[in-house]
Amino acid sequence: MSLAEKLKKVQLKQTETKDSSKPDITAKEYDENEIKIYQNKVLDINIEEWLDLIPEFTFKTKLFPLKYEDAELFFQAYELKMKENKELTENIKNQIEKLAENLQKVINEIKQDDPQVFVKSSSRSAKDTGPYQQKFIMEYQAKLKAKKLRDDNDKMISLLEAGYEMLKVKSAKELLMNWVFSERIYQDMFIAIKHKSRFKENFVIRKWVDMDPDMEFRGFVSNGKLTALSQYNHLCFWPRLVQMKSYLEKIIVDYFYSNIQKKLESNFKNYIIDFCVVGEKLDQIWVIELNPFLSTTDGCLFSWENEKSLIENGPFEFRINSKIRSGGKSLMQTSWREIFEKYSNIDNEEDEKKK
Repeated sequence: MSLAEKLKKVQLKQTETKDSSKPDITAKEYDENEIKIYQNKVLDINIEEWLDLIPEFTFKTKLFPLKYEDAELFFQAYELKMKENKELTENIKNQIEKLAENLQKVINEIKQDDPQVFVKSSSRSAKDTGPYQQKFIMEYQAKLKAKKLRDDNDKMISLLEAGYEMLKVKSAKELLMNWVFSERIYQDMFIAIKHKSRFKENFVIRKWVDMDPDMEFRGFVSNGKLTALSQYNHLCFWPRLVQMKSYLEKIIVDYFYSNIQKKLESNFKNYIIDFCVVGEKLDQIWVIELNPFLSTTDGCLFSWENEKSLIENGPFEFRINSKIRSGGKSLMQTSWREIFEKYSNIDNEEDEKKK
């Protein structure tokens, strides 16, 4: 099947797993005009559209061009590997290796100043590829061993922590081979390819900033006003979020209105913005990324279906989990839940070793 035929088969869908980032794009049929509007809104919020407006308030970033044929390459590689369950052709492997060589040169330049980097596409990262890496399982078990309770909540937190570690780029070749497994990258490349006249994609190489998974937050901005704020990793419970809620609300809201709102308002009225709070004293804030203000973008602890009016109009509300969520495991992405169920019996494994 040709690339053009494959593109015709791919449409817009809600995937069966939760993804707290930009929307999903494959399968269920929608009106062609609706799809076009939706896809353009996704492109409107890519990093190239907002980075120069707030460069001092987001991570140090360098853009390395991702060409149209590169986007086609990753789209085709995912189709072959993940949909057709076939091995990559030698031609595809060679193209990825050549691209990796060029990308590695840029990464090496940046690493002279910043020893750790993170690389994403213009839209999203390939953070969904963790479960496909053996080292992810080892990292997960190491994180879980350090936990006291090792209950379901600790297990989900350990998965998140291991996933964050996987985002640190060791080599461009390893990174790009992981992109082959990423549905997120596949979806983003699909939109980019479909809109050739707007094609402006990059490898986004960013300075790595250490952050804890409980210190990531999603804000909802409607008509320039911050109407809602939620913890980003909303399946987990962290006691310190309860203790710090008032403080976190104040510093994030103040940060948005003091530094971000006016710089973005000429170009963006409605958007979803992700923040992180970092530093030894948890007193420094960074903008991670912007996302389209669409009901297909995860509402975290807010429901687009039941609370659309609140998200669009306020009054402002900040939500965190005040206790462990029941049934959180059932809401996990399937590939992550499989790791959870298969590799979480640390105590049993240690007991077996002692026998």
